[in-house]
Amino acid sequence: MSNIILLFVCLVLGVLIRKSGRFPDNSHVALNSFIIYIALPALTLSQIHTVKLQPALLYAVAMPWLLFLAGAVFFWSIAKAMRFTPQTTGGLMLTG
Repeated sequence: MSNIILLFVCLVLGVLIRKSGRFPDNSHVALNSFIIYIALPALTLSQIHTVKLQPALLYAVAMPWLLFLAGAVFFWSIAKAMRFTPQTTGGLMLTG
């Protein structure tokens, strides 16, 4: 519940900062770049040492691959039935 409250607080602060006009219109680009290239890798490196290898982690790693495989098989079969081009089939597999 506290995460949802924090999310709304950050949203309101962002709206207030934007309306104040103190930051340029493209300041979100710099903030997003900082988060993606500096903050998230640092957070990952600081938290990776506390992860204990357990069988449950294998499920978390395998699930996206299994879902992608199931989606690829599904869209491949649909594409064969509807005679889609390979580009359309690949696009469907990647977006699905």
